[in-house]
Amino acid sequence: SASDIQIDSVYQTLANGGVRLPASIIKGCRLPDGTMIDVPKGKPVRVVKTSTAKEVVQMMQAVVDEGELSSELKIPGYHIGAKTGTAQQPNGSGGYKSTYVVQVTGVAPIKDPQYVVSVVIGNPTKIKTSAAAAPLFKTIMSQVLKTYRVPPSTTPSPDYPVYY
Repeated sequence: SASDIQIDSVYQTLANGGVRLPASIIKGCRLPDGTMIDVPKGKPVRVVKTSTAKEVVQMMQAVVDEGELSSELKIPGYHIGAKTGTAQQPNGSGGYKSTYVVQVTGVAPIKDPQYVVSVVIGNPTKIKTSAAAAPLFKTIMSQVLKTYRVPPSTTPSPDYPVYY
């Protein structure tokens, strides 16, 4: 069990070559007098070898390029990587409910990842797999790439194996 920010931190670590940066969802706190106090910045920590992080990101690209949901995840002109997930929710008594949490989390651009996008849907009603989150992931990641003017990939997608 992990929070969304913890999961995003894992993907950020992989995208950052195996170096984890402290996660934060706030920039700081504003005092009543208007003074801003920044959140203390933690130190980066290497938690995965660079080569391992690169290999996992390449696996994530294979998921987008050739995986089961590739048609829902691919963004024309861009090399991105993503991982899907579907989990049955625990009932708190050692068993499981009949409800699910589904997600797609990914990084872009694959050559030098700068962005992590995560879409998590709790209790989907029609599609109870990560296929429910894939279209929204694609829409949001497309908008991120457009907003930050990320140039399209200029090389063909490498032929990474889908199964390791």
